Amino acid sequence: MNIKLSLKKVTVFSAVVVMAGSAQAQFTYNSGDLLVCFRNVASPKYDLIVDAGPVSTFTNLAIGSKVTISYTTTQLAKVGTNNIAWSVCAAHYNYPVSDDTWLTKPRASLNTPTSPFNTGSPSRMSSIALDIDSGGLGFDATYISDTVINTATVVAETESGHENLSDITGDCYYYWVGLPTADGTTPANFGGDAPGVVEQTTPANFSTSGKPVRADFYQLLSRSGTANNTPGKYLGYFEFSTNGVMTYNAGPWIPTITTVSRKQTTNTISFTTVAGWTYSLFATNNLSAPRSTWPAVIGSSSFFSTGTPQSLKDVTPSGSRFYLIKASN
Repeated sequence: MNIKLSLKKVTVFSAVVVMAGSAQAQFTYNSGDLLVCFRNVASPKYDLIVDAGPVSTFTNLAIGSKVTISYTTTQLAKVGTNNIAWSVCAAHYNYPVSDDTWLTKPRASLNTPTSPFNTGSPSRMSSIALDIDSGGLGFDATYISDTVINTATVVAETESGHENLSDITGDCYYYWVGLPTADGTTPANFGGDAPGVVEQTTPANFSTSGKPVRADFYQLLSRSGTANNTPGKYLGYFEFSTNGVMTYNAGPWIPTITTVSRKQTTNTISFTTVAGWTYSLFATNNLSAPRSTWPAVIGSSSFFSTGTPQSLKDVTPSGSRFYLIKASN
């Protein structure tokens, strides 16, 4: 028996979109804007917040597209690249109709996707959305010391002198994302409202390590009557490079075929998945045929994944087959 498999996913095309801001203007936030936030952990003097525009710009990207978040090296120097924490989030606060949020979840390992955040009750989701929208509105020029650095889309703010723990609006990024909990700790989870920690961190030697860090990006929808603990939808991941460039890569993590086994005339193809995407199995006996022409495996239905490893079957008399897994939304 000679079973062959393809570990490559369908070909996608990459587009680069640069989100630009206007110079020397008042920082302006609108509900639903994507906020990219940085803070220095070792020397917490400033926070840096970037408004990257409507989150729909990112959620509507074609699979494989790439967005470069726009800020200058001078702006990023306010927090640096070593020993920093960063997160990306967005929200539409519209209680009680809907309170949708988009959150990052840090990867522990560069090439290992995370398990998805789960949605909470409508009231819980409302709290997260309110946190994000209120924080975005509070990132204004009130506590800013450098009007040259600040623009309509990028703002540097000091971390001291304006902590307002009774009202998240007006707080600096650190107090906003890590609003102290009752036990005195400050996890980066919006005071316990978020389903988990949303910040990724960099080590002290990050700039010379040659190794970027990533955080996965999830969409959590909230509707009246929506069941709790529903896995969020995986949208892509943000990558922070050692040179200080932040990029967003749209689409599901490339599924990996882990095993192919054959019993009599049935091939079982096992592979990894991420939550919120539909997977289908394609096969061919002719490897030279373009992948776009490979037929779907008859009798192997597409399915919506919750992020766990899956298997699909192909009943075929042929002992030589090539397979690929296609992810779509």
